[in-house]
Amino acid sequence: TPVADTTVEGPETVRFTASASGYLPVSADLTITETVSLVLSGASAAEGESNGGGVTVTASFTGATSSGLTAPVDVGLGFSAGDRAEAADFTAPSTPLVVTIPAGSVSSSARALTGLTIASDSIAEGVEKIDVSGTVEGHAVEGAELSITDDDLGVFLIADTDSGTMGNQKSLAEGTTPAVRVAAQFTTAMSNDLGSALEVKVTAGEASPATARGGGVDFTAPSSPVTVSIPSTSRWSPFTDLTGLLVTDDTAAEPAETFSVIGTAANGAAVTSDSLTIGASDTDLVVSVSPDTVLEASDAYTVTVTAGFDGAVSSELSSATSVSVVVAAGDTDGATVAAAVCPTTSHDVCTDKPSNTFTVS
Repeated sequence: TPVADTTVEGPETVRFTASASGYLPVSADLTITETVSLVLSGASAAEGESNGGGVTVTASFTGATSSGLTAPVDVGLGFSAGDRAEAADFTAPSTPLVVTIPAGSVSSSARALTGLTIASDSIAEGVEKIDVSGTVEGHAVEGAELSITDDDLGVFLIADTDSGTMGNQKSLAEGTTPAVRVAAQFTTAMSNDLGSALEVKVTAGEASPATARGGGVDFTAPSSPVTVSIPSTSRWSPFTDLTGLLVTDDTAAEPAETFSVIGTAANGAAVTSDSLTIGASDTDLVVSVSPDTVLEASDAYTVTVTAGFDGAVSSELSSATSVSVVVAAGDTDGATVAAAVCPTTSHDVCTDKPSNTFTVS
């Protein structure tokens, strides 16, 4: 049984000799070798990056704490397509890379992966791996894996209320259970090679852009997210109903407000939200005048105009609402109706004269 130790000694030979009466002795050699492990400084490199995305490699004798070697050990590096990767996903260095463990040492210094270029494409592929291997005379080599980070996995959401269009109808009314549908589409990928469907959990929330409040104040999100699924060979999902979404009917005068349709992808990819709008509510004006009847007279009357929002008991509008007064009959002087000319000098009612009226709008 070979004995594991912590000193690098180089290849060692154990000779087995067999002999028998009447036969010449024969022998066979068993070589005991040490293992060199390749260790990467980072787990991944992104599409489009050169020199392995800045990742470095170190070669070390496995389990060793000292070395008796009197000559350096050169480990030649190799790169090949690993799990889900193809040769077109990267370009290996044109000049062979070598990692050197100095004489008397158990580990090399870090070596940049110079010349290793990660290809940039527009395919949703998921994580792919490059196998980093090594060769060295007289020793076994344990390789490493470098993952390629796919930059085409991001998706964006499309939410609307019209089954005949693609994301164009986004207005909701208070006090409704709107028929909202939602779909997901890859943001940059022009094709899909994931090999399985990508699921996105979708709900409603206050993430930007949002001015409406959840929790039943302005809207109530579905009690459970709905799932939209992009098939394994498609760029987008079918539309799915966002069931359970409620829009609150309140008594506040409010402008149009927005809230977000948000999602979480099963593979952790970025999901860009969409938004829906709750239309302005309780902003219809009602006006009253006091007094509502005046007598024709030789001097002017003062009429008080009061305006308000029909049905609202509070207001969340961010600016004042102006109400204009328009004189609709008689001579005008600003917003004051000129005094009628009566046949007497008193302020009695002039029953034989038409009324002078004005409207408030």
